[in-house]
Amino acid sequence: MDSASDDLLVNKRVLVVEDDALVGIGLLTCLEDIGAEVLWTSTVDSAIAAIEGAVPMHLAIVDINLNGVKSNPVLDVLIDRNVPVLLCTGYDPSFIDGQYRHLSCVAKPFTRNKVIPIVSELMAVHTGVSKIGSIGH
Repeated sequence: MDSASDDLLVNKRVLVVEDDALVGIGLLTCLEDIGAEVLWTSTVDSAIAAIEGAVPMHLAIVDINLNGVKSNPVLDVLIDRNVPVLLCTGYDPSFIDGQYRHLSCVAKPFTRNKVIPIVSELMAVHTGVSKIGSIGH
């Protein structure tokens, strides 16, 4: 593990919603390497089914555009369930609808060294370990 903050993700369930296989595999690998339990989906329907499943998610990393379909319904369900969300996109930030611009965001392409600190801090803020207000903007 890279730092003590990575411990916040050990045994935490992270939903990755990503349609690009290389990006999805990269996220899956780096999150599992630090002890997270990862569920990777690539469509709006499969993501919503995973969120509504019996096992709650602790964190989600969501691509804004899934094969031409905006992931807004996924974001709505995650927000309703108070799940911390990291948006990832290769698009200009203006592509993100206004009601989601308060969410943390990382631009593609990104590296493990960029993503892991952001998701660790999201977990820290969500669990009350950290009081930082704006992450990954």
